[in-house]
Amino acid sequence: MHILDASALLAYLTREDKSHKVAGLFTKALDSNHPLFISSLNWAEVSHKIQGATSVAYWKQVREQLQSHPLQVVPLTQTVAESAAFLKGKYKLGLADAVAAALAIEQKAILVTKDFDFKAVEQEVKILWI
Repeated sequence: MHILDASALLAYLTREDKSHKVAGLFTKALDSNHPLFISSLNWAEVSHKIQGATSVAYWKQVREQLQSHPLQVVPLTQTVAESAAFLKGKYKLGLADAVAAALAIEQKAILVTKDFDFKAVEQEVKILWI
């Protein structure tokens, strides 16, 4: 199971260097019928960044495109929220990063990211660096 951080999905959407790694994960997820996951807070971060860089109309196009991808947005639960609060305090992560890490820990999943802030939690969660 893989959890995408906002930076991984943004890299994929903007075709940044190494975005092919995320594309490969989408292909594997489609072939195996096991989706990738992203927290609702990271989804909000992606939405905000795309809208801020372009427009709401463009974000709606992107969102529509992503509906054909094997990607599930995971609602924030109380358990993940409390775990994220702990990780944020202990490792000085941003809130969205802490939520992504907490979700990956809870699900015993691999966190996919290009954000080096996650170096601090490498002993807590498996990370796939892109």
